[in-house]
Amino acid sequence: DLIKFSFAPLRTDDTVDAPSTPVAFRAYINSVNDSFQPNWDENQDQGRADAKVMLDGWARQISLDFLVPMHSRGELDNVWTKLDELARMTYPVYASSGFTGTYVKVTIGDLYDGVPMYIQDIGYDWDNETPWELEDGKQVPYYTNVSMTLGWIGIQRPSFEGKAFSLNGVT
Repeated sequence: DLIKFSFAPLRTDDTVDAPSTPVAFRAYINSVNDSFQPNWDENQDQGRADAKVMLDGWARQISLDFLVPMHSRGELDNVWTKLDELARMTYPVYASSGFTGTYVKVTIGDLYDGVPMYIQDIGYDWDNETPWELEDGKQVPYYTNVSMTLGWIGIQRPSFEGKAFSLNGVT
């Protein structure tokens, strides 16, 4: 059984519902970690010994590790095209006015369903146990471990009254 698992490029000048072709993976998810990071600022208030504590900012990061297998030689081009497309979502996009980046609509089941995020880092890892395709011109590993950190953008402004996850609501 498979869950929805994809990354769709979203240019910084696109609307959230802009059409884009998702990069969908058949993968084994090893871990998903969601970190909420409120930023608190302490200031001394006149006439008080204790600090006045105020929320100064907020951020959220999702760490994701998954294995992308290639089960046969026939899957080679498709799997490696998708890995290449995912890596290129970290590249700058150049225009006459300078450069910008690419946001990513992330879908992982119904936990995050088309939620705008941005890739902070991505790494591909091939251990010494990974088998390789041996055909000349196509010598690549059959299994790719992908580790990535995603920064949160979301669909709505983060608020106590909102939702944290896509399940039963908007994020």
